[in-house]
Amino acid sequence: LGREYGVQYTEISIRSLAGDGSAWVDTPFSEQVYVPDRDGRNEICYMDRSAWRSLQKAARHLIEPGRHLAFVEAFKATAEAFLHFCQHLAQRDWEKADRSALIDGYKLYQAHALQYCTFIWLTYIAGDVAAERVKELFADKIEKGEANQQMLDFALLPVKKTEGRFAEDIVIEALSEADMRELNEQYPWWACLDLHNKPFTVEEFVSHVSGPARGATRPARVEGVGLQTYEQALSDEERELVRACKRLTYIKDLRDDYRRKCVYLARTSLFSEIARRAGVDVGEISYWTEAEVLSFLRGQGKPEEVVQRMAEGFSISFQNGKTICLAGAEARQFTTTLGLQDSKLNSRGMAFGDGAVKGR
Repeated sequence: LGREYGVQYTEISIRSLAGDGSAWVDTPFSEQVYVPDRDGRNEICYMDRSAWRSLQKAARHLIEPGRHLAFVEAFKATAEAFLHFCQHLAQRDWEKADRSALIDGYKLYQAHALQYCTFIWLTYIAGDVAAERVKELFADKIEKGEANQQMLDFALLPVKKTEGRFAEDIVIEALSEADMRELNEQYPWWACLDLHNKPFTVEEFVSHVSGPARGATRPARVEGVGLQTYEQALSDEERELVRACKRLTYIKDLRDDYRRKCVYLARTSLFSEIARRAGVDVGEISYWTEAEVLSFLRGQGKPEEVVQRMAEGFSISFQNGKTICLAGAEARQFTTTLGLQDSKLNSRGMAFGDGAVKGR
């Protein structure tokens, strides 16, 4: 997966599947690394093929009849707990907090983020697995004349829209400047996918919701199709699959809403105070490892490679129970040593290292 991730998020991403996260991962593994792309702007996730297949197997179990409902409820409980904690962070005056309070707050934030990250992975994979099965189901029915493309489009839509999808219905031309400012204030968390992502200005907000790239990816509306329309063509088992797909598609959207809200609340409270005491921009803290944050809070100084990580990219791996973070040329050499630059991306953008990545 190629994304503009920070160090702390990629570290949590690996740990969430390595046994430190949720029990929903049946077979924990750490054969996973993040390395910089050629420009050093984004991080690419590489995963051992056998580990990926194991994760897919766990995801397939989540869409079995009845089980996906338990998974959805577990996700919501974890997400709500994370959000409630971050709301508590935002209410506290951290400037008056002593060092031990900052350490405790940071550790608790990381623990919540770790549990939540497991669901980020599993909702992503389970949603895709369910969608592929629904496409296969309807492809056969369309060929037999038992369904049509409109029914498939409806089956792939989320059961309902999340807050984060509100922009799909915004007609920028119909809004006044005051309206746009109000919307940006209503959704200050919209841009905060990671700690280094600042909240949008009004101009950035307008550009994002009206930009050609976003407009081009908006799904077409499906009119005149309801539950009864397509369910008449399905067996009980097939209806359950479609319902699971629609719920999981919704959860895939919802997980980003929770994540952005939590990051925004923590960024503007706890992490702002850590950055203030360190004398750096809060975005820089995104490129510190967990150990480096704790080391600083314990009075042991700041990491030295942060600027290089931000400018040239970094690699993250988990070896012998410890996070290994390399920057710049060392990160590129690490990529070459593992032979990952020759790996292929699959249809979902996941890269495989053919077993070259070794964990703990």
